[in-house]
Amino acid sequence: MTEKRESRKYAPIAAVAATIGAIAGSFIVNKLFEDSNNPDLEVQVAEAAAELRKQLPMKVDDQTTLQSVVSAGNSFVYHYTVSVNGSDVDLPTFSATMQKQLTAYVCESPTMAPSVKKGVEYIYIHMSADAVRLSEVAIDKADCGF
Repeated sequence: MTEKRESRKYAPIAAVAATIGAIAGSFIVNKLFEDSNNPDLEVQVAEAAAELRKQLPMKVDDQTTLQSVVSAGNSFVYHYTVSVNGSDVDLPTFSATMQKQLTAYVCESPTMAPSVKKGVEYIYIHMSADAVRLSEVAIDKADCGF
């Protein structure tokens, strides 16, 4: 019992690592998105996701790997694996930390906020090494107050 409680206290560390990973993946997609000459937002998102997929899987820090990215309409959906066991993570704390950190980052980022204002949604899904869903965070205009 004590061992499980001790390991659960590391959930915020895993959340920080996962946030760093999400940010790294987002920079790449946003650079591709900015360079697109196509005025159709869905096409831009699809093109950027396809380009990023060529570089996957991508280890973005010592705990986080970007496994896949797909487009769904105007949304980027990032799938990350965090090298922790799901049973070792306080899921509500991890999820709340990810929501807060990623929303703040996306909404305040000079590279991401403009695409959100145009209607792009960013969805981050984090899975543990043993396939437990740690969090799913969706960020759109309303979340940013645009």
